[in-house]
Amino acid sequence: MPELVVDGRRITRDGPAYVVAEIGSNHQGDVEKAKALIHAARECGVDAVKLQKRDNRSLYTTALYEAPYDNEHSFGRTYGEHREALELSPSDWLELREFSREEGVTLFGTVFDEASADLLAELGRFGQKTGRGFYRYEAGAERQPDPEVTQLVRAEAERLGVKQRTIEPGEIVTRCILALVNEGALILEEGIAASPGDIDVIWCNGYGFPRHRGGPMFYADTIGLAAVVESIRELAKAHGKRYWTPAPLLVTLAGDGRTFAAWQAARAAADDGDGGGDAA
Repeated sequence: MPELVVDGRRITRDGPAYVVAEIGSNHQGDVEKAKALIHAARECGVDAVKLQKRDNRSLYTTALYEAPYDNEHSFGRTYGEHREALELSPSDWLELREFSREEGVTLFGTVFDEASADLLAELGRFGQKTGRGFYRYEAGAERQPDPEVTQLVRAEAERLGVKQRTIEPGEIVTRCILALVNEGALILEEGIAASPGDIDVIWCNGYGFPRHRGGPMFYADTIGLAAVVESIRELAKAHGKRYWTPAPLLVTLAGDGRTFAAWQAARAAADDGDGGGDAA
């Protein structure tokens, strides 16, 4: 029978209910009010409490952040000021984590943006050495899913409108490899890496990339850069252009029907011919 263990509490399908009190932002940005709410929730017999965390500047557009927000429930002149007044600082969160432990309840947090997700680290989730990271690590046991992290991921997916689904291993590999290839093309164009081969050597010798694949840049040549660009553009349609915009060098080489190896050979030939130059 499936079960979870949260702070030593076993949660099973046929066991007692695990009760989480939703505090949200009702603390109004006041850590003492938050403590009072946590204590009251504990007095009611809950197992955990849940608050919310937002990085308002990154979460809202400038227009919304600066929009007037004048009503009886407002804590500021603009919506941004109102939202900021409702936030707890990272130090407040650390204080509430310790307070919750003393009260005997688990502290959860729903995050609404990437910056707030970083709070996982600030709350001491550093992986196996602290027993908590993206997973829970019980003494002498294999890593276990952590419902707190699952809740955070689900909240962020809901905020972004991402429908959660089962992702096949092949798709995971493709997305990881294409990201390496695209970033490799960017750092080649910027002159950070000297050659595609240097990138491949680093990945094979330093990060365990399968040597029989030759490295990400060599592998991209074998499947064709036009196919790489097309796949990246398809990912952009599904997941946005923030992480899936093809590097200009990649687009150029794909359009010319060339490979990274040919590009590097042309550069080397140009260097031999005039002592410098760029054949991109």
